[in-house]
Amino acid sequence: MLLGFPMPLPHTMEQLMTSAPLTIGADMSLAAARSMMADYHVGHLPVRDDGHLVGVVALKDLDRGEPHHPVRAVMLREALVVDPTDIAADVATMMAEKHADAAIVVSGENVVGIFTATDAERALAVTLQAIDERR
Repeated sequence: MLLGFPMPLPHTMEQLMTSAPLTIGADMSLAAARSMMADYHVGHLPVRDDGHLVGVVALKDLDRGEPHHPVRAVMLREALVVDPTDIAADVATMMAEKHADAAIVVSGENVVGIFTATDAERALAVTLQAIDERR
């Protein structure tokens, strides 16, 4: 029980992730990545090379290189990769422990979603609001 209330069923990544996220090629320029992020209002892009996930790039990473440099020059190669069936609380804990801004949700070889710190904050806000409403 949480604060005297029954615990809700655990949420999975599949329920909370942003489905079918945009991806970017590792050889695309930082300028192209910045433009894509601005056009679609996203702060993270999974990076693919030859159809495989090879990392993730965040908006904050784009300032670490010249606009003509390729994304691969600044991307995080050790992206946190999770499964759609993983429990959201477990993923959020891993993100906090690893200081990761995003988890890439992969099924087989396919990028099926992304779960960012902003998504986790939204889930927390909904949970806290539900608790407040039950009081």
